Amino acid sequence: TMLKDDAYNALINMIWSGQIQANKIYSVTKIAKDLNISRTPLRDALQRLSDEHHVDILPSRGFCLHKLTEEEMKQRYHLSICLESYCVACLIEKYKIDSNNPFIKKLEECIKNMDEGLKRESSFKEKYNFDNNFHKTLIDSLDDHFPDYLSLKEHGFINIPELHLYAKHLDMSKMLEYNKLTLKAVKEGNYELGYKNLLNNASYVFDIYMTEMSKEKSNEI
Repeated sequence: TMLKDDAYNALINMIWSGQIQANKIYSVTKIAKDLNISRTPLRDALQRLSDEHHVDILPSRGFCLHKLTEEEMKQRYHLSICLESYCVACLIEKYKIDSNNPFIKKLEECIKNMDEGLKRESSFKEKYNFDNNFHKTLIDSLDDHFPDYLSLKEHGFINIPELHLYAKHLDMSKMLEYNKLTLKAVKEGNYELGYKNLLNNASYVFDIYMTEMSKEKSNEI
C-alpha cells in the first residue's frame, strides 16, 4: 500500500503530465482506485497539496486543480525576483572568493544541457526541466536551507506543476539567454546586470502566464 508521500508524488506527477487538468473535478474514490491505494493516504496527500495551493478540495465532491488568481501570480512574481536576486548577490560574493564554487559548475552544466537540448531539438519538457534546474540550483546556492525553512521554494515560479501547464508557450531559446546573462553577471560581479536580467526574466514568464490565464478565462465565459 502506498503511503501518503508516495500518493503525494503520484498526484504531482499526474499534474505535471496533464492527467489532472484545469476546470475538472476528480473523484477521490476513482483516483484511489486508479493508483491502487487506500483513500486515507490519498486524502492526506490531497490535504498537503491543498496547503501548498496545488489543488482545491471540494467537500463531498472531490478535488480540482487550484486556479491561481492574478493576485497570487503577482505575489509569486515579486517573491521570485526577491529570492533569486538575493541568491545572485550571495553567489557573486562566493565567486570572488572561489571561482571553482560547485554551484557555479552546476549552473554551467544546466546551461550546457539546455544549449545542447535546443540544438538537438529535444522534447519541450526536457528543455524546460533544464531551465527549471538552473533556477533551482540558483536558490540551492544559498546552501543553508533558508528557502526550505521559509517554504519559499513552493511559492516562486519554480515547483508549481499546475502553473507550468502554461510553460509550453515560453520561448526556451529566450530563457537560455536569460540564464547565460545571469551567470555572466555572477562571474563579472555585476549586481545591477544580475538584478535587471532576473527582473526581465520573471517579467517575461509572468506576462506569458497572465496572457494564457486570461485566454483560459475568456474560453470559460
